[in-house]
Amino acid sequence: FNSFETLDMTSILGNVSKLLDSAILHATISNQLFEMSDTIVVPAKESDGFTDIKITVGTGEEEFTYISKSALEDAFNALDQLGIDDITNVTVDTSILTNLSTEEDTTELDQDKADILFASTIINATLSKYIIDLTTAEEAIIVIPYEDADGATVRVVDPVDSTEYISQVELTNILKALLKLNITDFNSVDSMSLGTITDNKVIMLDSAILHATVSKTILDMSPDTIMVPYVDENGDEIRTTTGPGEGQYTSFIIKDELYAMFDALDLLLGPEGDISTFSGTIDFGEILSVPGNVDTLLESAVIQATISDQVLTLVDADSGDSLLSIPYTASDGSTQIRVTKGDPGFTTEYIIKTEIKAIFDSLNALDITDITTFSGTIDLSLLADHDTVVTVLGSAVIHATI
Repeated sequence: FNSFETLDMTSILGNVSKLLDSAILHATISNQLFEMSDTIVVPAKESDGFTDIKITVGTGEEEFTYISKSALEDAFNALDQLGIDDITNVTVDTSILTNLSTEEDTTELDQDKADILFASTIINATLSKYIIDLTTAEEAIIVIPYEDADGATVRVVDPVDSTEYISQVELTNILKALLKLNITDFNSVDSMSLGTITDNKVIMLDSAILHATVSKTILDMSPDTIMVPYVDENGDEIRTTTGPGEGQYTSFIIKDELYAMFDALDLLLGPEGDISTFSGTIDFGEILSVPGNVDTLLESAVIQATISDQVLTLVDADSGDSLLSIPYTASDGSTQIRVTKGDPGFTTEYIIKTEIKAIFDSLNALDITDITTFSGTIDLSLLADHDTVVTVLGSAVIHATI
């Protein structure tokens, strides 16, 4: 029987029914998996909540707990899909997930393989533990919400033995995202290139885990580097918080805002940049060099709020006086220039999009490419040109400042 531990998965799968018909081998295999509790999670019940996985027979010294035959068969089949051929040496990490891809495309999840994987409650629980353990380290790598941004359940706790699962929907979504984004280490999530993110932003944010993780990365940058408002200029929601109860809430930036922000940051940092390197500085000259860039930037409420804050808080380094005169309304007396949105205590003051566009055009006409270094002094000789005058005075802020 010592040779059993050297059996490969192919030998086991080809003879699993015969092996488990032997009470001795059934007990031996069960015991091996129980002894691997640091790696393998064996829940008490199947996912239906009724069917036993752990079956205890006998009493006293004769008591013994088996893993049900069906649960073992499902586990062996799942391990085979993960490319694990030695049940005495099971290592679960993101590197084995590539085995779940299609033969034609290593970035696409093979749904047939996934179905076999998810048929095993043991392997589901084991994968869930691996991912959840990443949130319990001193510096959590990822965020695993209890609910997604729409309130659908992501984490489930079995009331029988407190085994914690990640929902099958979320496991499917994160597997798809990990393969598509070629993530083999969760430590690399916050340093993915913007080119990769923008090309795969929809499938990435289909995963509640990645959605929550990216949201936290950006929220942690506010307000020191960027401004993340609760609502946009029109009062529509930008942040949302979900969760079943105290201590189980997660804050998300809504998907549409993240899509827009990714596109904006791709312009600002280039496709090889990453979110964590954004300083909050906007290079006006670079942005204005391509028609339509300003519109892309201002599709993001985060970028609009960040630019607004830069303009509203621009002061002389020595005197502390404001360098720009920023009116609440334009010279026509009716067009709003500054608007405050959000519930009390969670407000954001915006300069409206059309005015920011006008400021971009005006400063560009005045050869000012970095608003953070603007001294407040305008070279009036540049206003000798009529077209320049029209462009400059098209901004209520620059008009008021002059």
